[in-house]
Amino acid sequence: MLYRIRVVRTGLFLFAALLLGAAGRPCAAQISFAAPVNYTVGQKADAPHVADFDGDGNLDIAIANGGEISILYGNGDGTFQPPVNYDVGAAIWEILDVDVNLDGKPDLVAAVAGGNEAAVLINKGNRVFAPVQLYPVGT
Repeated sequence: MLYRIRVVRTGLFLFAALLLGAAGRPCAAQISFAAPVNYTVGQKADAPHVADFDGDGNLDIAIANGGEISILYGNGDGTFQPPVNYDVGAAIWEILDVDVNLDGKPDLVAAVAGGNEAAVLINKGNRVFAPVQLYPVGT
């Protein structure tokens, strides 16, 4: 199977389109991209994570931004709302969405850089997350 990857850099995000072909034959599909749109989320954007955080069926982006997590809510047409920022107080290594409290809404769990803590933001619905709670996770 032949794999072709085309990566388009749009500001701080990398988007990839994976085209699959079989038996060494080139793919017949043609892909085109709209012009890049840059979204400002702070000085050090890192660890992007994509999920539907508000339950509207559109993908949203959570991204570490120094000591904050920025969430850009998707409009459903490939564009996003301006970021909503949540203070974490420390740099973030990785972000995951997990339904921590089993209410059906994806909460955010982030590994805090340089410490033995996990940051948890509970999704309250209506595009609102509760203030961060830090939990020790090792020695």
